[in-house]
Amino acid sequence: MAVNAELKKALLRKLNIKERGLYKRAKALRQKLPMNVEDSVHLIAFQAGLPIERYLSSTQVQSVRHLQTQFVQANGATVVHAAPSSVKRRPSRAIPGNREIRFPHEFRVRNPLLSDEKLREARAMAAIYPLLYVMENSMRELIRRVMADKHGENWWDTEMTTSRLKTIHTKVAERMTTEKKNSWHQRRGAHPIDYTDIGDLEAIILAKHQYFIPDIIGDKDWFVQFMKELKPSRNVVCHMNPLDGHNTADLS
Repeated sequence: MAVNAELKKALLRKLNIKERGLYKRAKALRQKLPMNVEDSVHLIAFQAGLPIERYLSSTQVQSVRHLQTQFVQANGATVVHAAPSSVKRRPSRAIPGNREIRFPHEFRVRNPLLSDEKLREARAMAAIYPLLYVMENSMRELIRRVMADKHGENWWDTEMTTSRLKTIHTKVAERMTTEKKNSWHQRRGAHPIDYTDIGDLEAIILAKHQYFIPDIIGDKDWFVQFMKELKPSRNVVCHMNPLDGHNTADLS
């Protein structure tokens, strides 16, 4: 099968490169993980944050996610960002710059008191946890920057005042008070948003959707579905339990 034409067109725009440059990247990717040209381009699109489900069948999407899992396990967790666009945009301190983050794919443990199965699970989840960590904390940082950009540095107290947001504000205040009592342990972070749960982050984004959708998060329904799939997997991993192959592929 050929590379999806519409996906390729969208990817070239997103990366701001020519077709020759795209296939050069695809060739480099295939040197790290054996696959055909079609899959390598689709995987680049997935890694670049393109919503591939808009262009590919569910079977193709699942295949790409599986390839990403294999890629992470073989090469370490990698976050790929688009090249800077030539289109001029209004500067904003709310949006972070382009960066690439890499994690080592190898770790060592001596004499673990675990079965071989648990050790295999540990190795598989070691590739997933950094993705979850980066994703959740990136959401916190995105919210903090966007809200500070719109309402100033005191936004947590001035904007978290209605409905679910007020409940989140109260819960965070209680957690921060409790943490002060446990002064022997390190603090979670310097900002109240560091004390939120992942569901709280979703609630803030949806309550303040005019600042996030569609300029940063393209589609509200997609985001809601994404969070619906993400939260259970996040909770499983962060409570030190393994994900099955299907959920691992979804996250990767």
